[in-house]
Amino acid sequence: MPKKIAVIDGNSLMHRAYHAVPQTMNAPDGRPTNAVFGFVAMLLKFIDIANPDALICAFDAGRPAFRMEALEQYKAQRPPMDDDLKVQFPIVEELLEAMNVPVVRIKGWEGDDVLGTIAARDEELGYETLLVTGDKDAYQLATDKTRIVTTKKGITDVAIYGPAEVLERYGVRPDQFIDFLGLKGDSSDNIPGVPGIGDKTAAKLLQTYGSLEGIYEHVDDLKGKQKEKIVDNKDMAYLSREVATIVRDLDFPLDLEACSFPSFDSDKVTEAFKSVQFNAHLSRVLKLVGKELEKKAAPLVVEPVISGPEAQALVDAAIARDVDFVVVSGDIFDSARPSYGDYLHFFGGLERLDEAGIPVYLVTGNHDPYTSWQHDFFSLPAGAVMLPGDRPGFALVERDGDPLCLIGGRGYYNQTWPMDECIAEGVTREAAERALAAEHPRAAEAPFAVGLLHTGLNLDPVKAPVDPAVLMRAGMDYWALGHIHMKYAYPSFDDPRLVFSGCIQGRDIKETGERGVYQVTLREGAANEIEFIPTASVVWQRMRIDVADCANLPAITDKIMRELFRENGKAHCEEMVVRIALEGATPLHAMLDRADVLAGLRKHVNDAYPAFFCDALENLTVPPRDKEALRREGLFPAVFLQVADAQRRNPDEAIAFLQDEFIRKNIQLPSAYTRNIDKFAEAAENLVLDLLAQDDDQ
Repeated sequence: MPKKIAVIDGNSLMHRAYHAVPQTMNAPDGRPTNAVFGFVAMLLKFIDIANPDALICAFDAGRPAFRMEALEQYKAQRPPMDDDLKVQFPIVEELLEAMNVPVVRIKGWEGDDVLGTIAARDEELGYETLLVTGDKDAYQLATDKTRIVTTKKGITDVAIYGPAEVLERYGVRPDQFIDFLGLKGDSSDNIPGVPGIGDKTAAKLLQTYGSLEGIYEHVDDLKGKQKEKIVDNKDMAYLSREVATIVRDLDFPLDLEACSFPSFDSDKVTEAFKSVQFNAHLSRVLKLVGKELEKKAAPLVVEPVISGPEAQALVDAAIARDVDFVVVSGDIFDSARPSYGDYLHFFGGLERLDEAGIPVYLVTGNHDPYTSWQHDFFSLPAGAVMLPGDRPGFALVERDGDPLCLIGGRGYYNQTWPMDECIAEGVTREAAERALAAEHPRAAEAPFAVGLLHTGLNLDPVKAPVDPAVLMRAGMDYWALGHIHMKYAYPSFDDPRLVFSGCIQGRDIKETGERGVYQVTLREGAANEIEFIPTASVVWQRMRIDVADCANLPAITDKIMRELFRENGKAHCEEMVVRIALEGATPLHAMLDRADVLAGLRKHVNDAYPAFFCDALENLTVPPRDKEALRREGLFPAVFLQVADAQRRNPDEAIAFLQDEFIRKNIQLPSAYTRNIDKFAEAAENLVLDLLAQDDDQ
C-alpha cells in the first residue's frame, strides 16, 4: 500500500475549535486552552478514522503578495484574530512538537499553499494525501491520490471528499473548481467573482462549456442579463480565479520519505499534555504507541474518600500555595476496614505534607473506622494530629514560634449519634484556651480559632445534628465541617463562618457537579475569604437539553456535544459522567421514543469523545403543541389556556404579583423581569403543557 500522509490546516482547525468549544478552559498559568482542546479532539478523531502513516501541520505566515497586489480587498473583511485565540497557537505548536509532528510555516504564504505543495510532492512520490481543512478552496486539490477531510458540524463530525464527492456536492470537477470560484466568488475570502452568479449558475455554465475560457469563447450563446454580467465582469472573473488558485510549487525543506507517525517520545508527550491538563487527550495519544497513562484509582467506585488523583491534587495545592495548615473533617475513608492500598495513599499524602512543614488536623467521620485504624499499619507523622472522638480535642498552630490559630474539634465515634448528645458540646475557643494553657501559656494570644466537626448541622437531623446558632456562639472564627457532600456556607458564601467543602470526588450520580476543597484566608477584623480548588478527576452531571430547535437527529447530536463541551469547561475535570434528558416540543418526539434511536444517539456521544460518558439518555420531549386544537378539545388544557390568556391580557397584575413576592424576600424586582413578562408567561405556559403531555403519554 502507498504511504498515507495527512496535512493539517492548523489555522482552519484552530478557528473552528475556538468557536465550537466554550471559552471556559484555561491552562494552570491562566492562558485559555479551549481552541487547543478542540484542535486535539479533531486531530485524534481524524487519526482514529484515517490511521495516517505521517502527520504534518501547516500554519499561515502572512498573505501572498501576488494575491494582495491583484485584489486589494482579499480577506480584508476579516476582523483581527481574538487575543484569546492568538495566545493559543504557541500552545498547540508545543503539543505538536512533543508529538513529533512537523510544523510548516512559510513567511508570506498561507497554509493552503503549503497544503497544495505537499500534495503535489506526495503525488510525485506515489503517496496518498489527506488534507484536513475546513476551507472549501482545497477542493481544487482533490485527485485520485489527494482527498480533502473537512469538518462538517461541531468538532468531531468530518467528511472525506475525493473527485466524485466534489462533483456530487458542487456539480463541478476539482480541476474546474478554480473556475467555479472565479465565477461565483468566495465571500469568506472577499473574492468577488461575477456579481449575480451563484453556485448553481456557475456549475451549469462549467458543465456546458468546461472552463472559464470555454465560457468566454461561447459568450454569444448566452442570453440577457446573464450574458451582460459575464461580459462586463470578464476581468474580475479571471482575477478572482487567479487569487483563488492554490500555489503548488513552494520551495521549503521537508523530507516526506522520512516523516512517520506515531514516532514520539512518550515522556515528552506526557510532560507537554499534563502542562495544560489534557489528561484525557494524553491517554488517547499514548495508546497510539501502545502505552497507557499511569493507572488511577477507579473513578466510579471510590472506596477511600482521600485517595488517588483527587487526594494528590489536594496535597499538591496545599504545598504549592504554602498554606499554614490543613484540616480534614472526617470521612477520610469509606469503609470500616480500608485496604492496605488505601492506607498507603492516605499516609503517603500526610508524609508529603509533613515534609513540606504543613501540619494536618483531622477528625473521624461516620464512614471511618473510628478509633484504632491509624495504628493498624502506620503511625501518624509528627505533623498530623487526630483529635479524639469520645471528647473534645484541641491543638495549637504556631508560626515562627508565635501562636497563630487554636484548633478545636471532635470526631465521630459511632455509626449513630445519641440524640441526647451534642457533638459540638465543649468545642469552644474558651475551652481551647483552658485546655492548652498548661502546655502553651501563650495560647490565648492566638488571633484565630478554627473548629472541626463531622456533623449534619441542621441539614441532616440524624447524623450528629447541631443548631448553627450553637456554633456561631462558640467563639470560633471558622468551622470546617464534614458529612454533607456538597458545597455549603452559613450564613452565606460572602460571610463564610460554617462551611462544608463537600468531598474531593463525587462517588455517584447523587453527587453531581465539581468537587474539591476550600482554601480559607482568615484576617483580623475582616470577613473570611474562601477559594474553591477543584480536585475531582471525574465529575458526575445531570443535564437537560432542549432540542425543540433541532430539525433532525444530526442536529440533536451536535447540540448534545456542544452542551457537553460547555458543561465540561465549567466542571474543571478530566472526565465527566452524564445523564441526559432531552426535552422540548419537537416533531422528532416519536422517533426519539424508539429505544434503538436513543441507544444510537448515546453510542455516538460515547464514541465521539472519551472524556464524556453518557450512562443514560432519556426522552422527555413532547409532540409539537397545537394550542388551537387543545382549546377545541374543551378538556383541562383548554381551561388552563383560557386562564393563561386572561392573565396575559393583564400584564400589570402579573408584574404586581412578582413585585410583592420579591418584596417579601427584601429583594428588588429586576427591570428585565418587567420587560420580559410576556416571554416568561409564554415559557411557563409551555412548561405546563409539556408536563400535561407527559402525563398523557404515561
